[in-house]
Amino acid sequence: MYAVFNGEGYTLPENAIRVGFWVYNDHENSNWLRIEVQDSQNKTQRLGDITKMDWIGWRYVEIPLNGISLPAKLTRIYLVQVNPVEEAGEIFIDDLSIITVERNKMPASTEIPGVETVVATGFETDAVDFTSFPSWVPASAAIVSDYKNTGTSSVRLDYVFKAAPETQAAYIVLPGNGISVPDGAETIGLWAYSQKTTKSWLRAEVLMQTAR
Repeated sequence: MYAVFNGEGYTLPENAIRVGFWVYNDHENSNWLRIEVQDSQNKTQRLGDITKMDWIGWRYVEIPLNGISLPAKLTRIYLVQVNPVEEAGEIFIDDLSIITVERNKMPASTEIPGVETVVATGFETDAVDFTSFPSWVPASAAIVSDYKNTGTSSVRLDYVFKAAPETQAAYIVLPGNGISVPDGAETIGLWAYSQKTTKSWLRAEVLMQTAR
């Protein structure tokens, strides 16, 4: 579903860094909210990391213009349906804003800076003892050699979700206090192999430690 702007769209000046607007959502859903931009090279770019409309009512959102060649045109705001289910609803969009900065404070590049990637755990060398806790669902986890990616082994999680009114979850739990996440870490990444398309979510749990 698209909201298409008249003409060539809204101008994004050379010092633009984000697009912001208020969104009214009438029910929680799994649709993605994104924007479409025509950059200065006349290339179509699609942006946005809002991968779940998990609110009801009004919410202000901002979408960064990282990596976009400016000046550009904002041409569309749109929803992407990711689950093949029948669904109907409506959203309202208000107070569209173009966030800019002073030219002398603009970075030389709006590309996302590279970060150091550190492999925290290699299953084939660290011999991590994984366990699984069922949550309303039978589950088991084991280190195996099938479906490996870059290493020589992988961790397989077997689960069976049954009909239940509650949200169900199957866990792979790291032993002890888990893997330490150092200061300055920006993302947690992993390779995942799925045997079929499902509506399940893949998430990570992090325990934040407060200074005493």
